[in-house]
Amino acid sequence: MRIRNTLRDCFDVISGWLPRHRQSMTGKVNQRMTEQHPATTHLPDALSSLGQNDQNLDADFDEIRLKREFTQENFKPHAVALCERKVPSSIVIYGLIGGDQQRIIHFPEAYTDGTQKLAPEDYSAYARKNLPEEIKFMGKTIGYVVNYSPDHSIEYDLKGNVVRERSKFLEVAEIRLQIGP
Repeated sequence: MRIRNTLRDCFDVISGWLPRHRQSMTGKVNQRMTEQHPATTHLPDALSSLGQNDQNLDADFDEIRLKREFTQENFKPHAVALCERKVPSSIVIYGLIGGDQQRIIHFPEAYTDGTQKLAPEDYSAYARKNLPEEIKFMGKTIGYVVNYSPDHSIEYDLKGNVVRERSKFLEVAEIRLQIGP
């Protein structure tokens, strides 16, 4: 909502400013401005389309809000392996072998004897212990991120030293393959 209002305010300022200044300019200055900044001739038309896109903008904001609420409700702490490559060398084969899921380290709900749940301070050690050496098509692992909550995660190197804190969790891109329509 705030972004849309800010865009609308900018539109109001520019659409009011530009015509007034164009009318007060002499022909030479107006011609020079158009030659130096050709976009100024089309700016009012481009900005007028912002008002038409309010419904699309509202729908986008609603989708973002719903995704955020879904994430908050269903979030489970987990770790994500960081690799040499950010993008797999062969996306199709990477998707076929489930490479995106190989990067995720799920924390156990409870130990095998069922007596104790894994504490948040133990997440880093558990992730480091279960970190794969290499993920096919992504290369060797160079570190990991522990996603404690949707609003907080910490990146670690292979030795378990903190590299940086993040204000949101690291998402792993999901790969879906579809054959046919």
